[in-house]
Amino acid sequence: MTWFTAPAYPFQITRISTSMGIYVANTSPENKFVTINVWDKITGKNIYSEQYPLNLFNHGGTYPAPGWVDLQVPGIVVNDDFYVEVVPPPGDNSPIRVIDYEEAFQPKRSFFTLGNGKSTEAAEYNWYIRVTGYIPQK
Repeated sequence: MTWFTAPAYPFQITRISTSMGIYVANTSPENKFVTINVWDKITGKNIYSEQYPLNLFNHGGTYPAPGWVDLQVPGIVVNDDFYVEVVPPPGDNSPIRVIDYEEAFQPKRSFFTLGNGKSTEAAEYNWYIRVTGYIPQK
């Protein structure tokens, strides 16, 4: 999960991008999904949740090669800081390997989660999760 601050509010998210590899333990990727959640940082409210087919992401053996994936999202409007969370296929117990930046930004803005928007600990680096959007005209 990564914490974002928009340049101004309200801010409309149109795309979420990530570079990652997903380890799939001896199972077929068919009918498996990765969930992308967007959480309001202040209220903890889930403001977006969507499942994306595992086949969109690089997946495979022990250390699958990472690759960028751009996910179009339906104009999610945020009015405060927010988190983007990437959740592996349910029940798979397969780790997602979101690739770290070469150097950590300060403050650290990436966290480990249990798939419920609640952070368990700060990650050592900030993960390659990006958000694209715009400030709507008033």
